[in-house]
Amino acid sequence: MWERFKRFGKYRVVNAECRWGIDLFDDLVKLATLEKFCTVVDVGAHEGGFSKLFLQHFPAATVHALEPVQATFDRLQGTLSSESRVRLYRLAASNYTGKAVIRTFANSERNTLVPELTDSLIVEPTGEEKVETLRLDEFLRKMELGRIDLLKIDVEGFELRVLEGCGRYLEPLAIPYIFFEFHRIGAPRSLVAGHTRLCEVDSLLDSRGYRFVTVYTQGVHLNEPLGTYNALYAPLRET
Repeated sequence: MWERFKRFGKYRVVNAECRWGIDLFDDLVKLATLEKFCTVVDVGAHEGGFSKLFLQHFPAATVHALEPVQATFDRLQGTLSSESRVRLYRLAASNYTGKAVIRTFANSERNTLVPELTDSLIVEPTGEEKVETLRLDEFLRKMELGRIDLLKIDVEGFELRVLEGCGRYLEPLAIPYIFFEFHRIGAPRSLVAGHTRLCEVDSLLDSRGYRFVTVYTQGVHLNEPLGTYNALYAPLRET
């Protein structure tokens, strides 16, 4: 296992066919043909970094990018408004349709709909903003989308609520691949609260016919029991 990459100082050369959890698109190639990804929904699109990657790797895809905060949405428009295969929405996906208050921070990647979310990086918010929320099952009906080939979620502790808002569409025939951020595996300690826990999301997705595939580690908080990770889930059987 550990001989499947070559070491050059701090750099590693990896055989992508042998290792999982390094690059999302390498792993999706092992599971499906990338040309089959026709509809991608990017929840928490921020400034469009992932949406640009989806356009690059999925030649047949239309990307639906959701970002609720006005200033961040303006930057998202600046990045992607000229792309013919992108649809932009100033919306927050949720488990209910209506209005919500989002806390905003100097680093807009920390903006969160979770009022109790705390850690050493979430210190003082710069403000609050009222945003529109929409369940994804309603979004699919409004946009007349019968299927999401890949659902990506990065919403700072709100990931489980987004999945709950998928309703009956949360099953592999309608949404075969799900890629989402989380920060803890299990129960929180007193120092941190409100973060997405993999155990909770896994319980929901397992009950709907999904299987855990792999984790991608972006970073580890050395001074508290948190990290920044993404997980990939896929159907138990090919769809």
